[in-house]
Parts: sequence; C-alpha cells; structure tokens
Amino acid sequence: MHHYAYIDVMTLEKDLTYLSEQMDSKFFKSLAEPVRLDIIKLMMVKGESDIATLAAQMPQDRSVISRHLSNMVDAGIVTARKEGRHMFYTLRRDQFVSRFEDIL
Repeated sequence: MHHYAYIDVMTLEKDLTYLSEQMDSKFFKSLAEPVRLDIIKLMMVKGESDIATLAAQMPQDRSVISRHLSNMVDAGIVTARKEGRHMFYTLRRDQFVSRFEDIL
C-alpha cells in the first residue's frame, strides 16, 4: 500500500510566489553586493558606526560607503540617526534575522 503526501497546489504556488518576491526584494538585492556584506560584518563587530569609522576599515571612498549605507537604509537593513553633522548607522539585527526566518 502506497501513501502519497497530499500537496495543496494552490498553497504551494502561493508560497513559491512569496519566496520569489522576497528573493527579488530590496533587502536581498542589497545583500547581493559584496561591499554591503563587508559593511554588515563590520557593523556586527563595531555596533553603531559613522561613515568615517567604516571608511577607516575599508578600501572604498567615503562617498561609496555612504551610497551603500543609503541603499541599506532603504532596504531596511540598517537605521540612520543624525547627531549634529554626523550620521550614525546601526544594523537592524532583529529585523535582519526575522527576514530570513520569515522565508524559512
């Protein structure tokens, strides 16, 4: 006797559409850039950082890092906080992890 698992095709299509949309989101597109991954790694170690702190650890110009950080803010990966003339960026750790958990 064979037991076949019932697959709800509609649910499967819905789940695959959701996964496809998530993989094509600003969040994942932002993670596809190696420099942004390097920024994330630095922020995991250093915590809240400004552009000067990040630029001191990276080969890219401050303007390039600033552009990447703006993209990451837009994607919801980091938050920005202005203090005087300086912008400080923080990795949204909980949001970062929950995005992966939602997909899984």
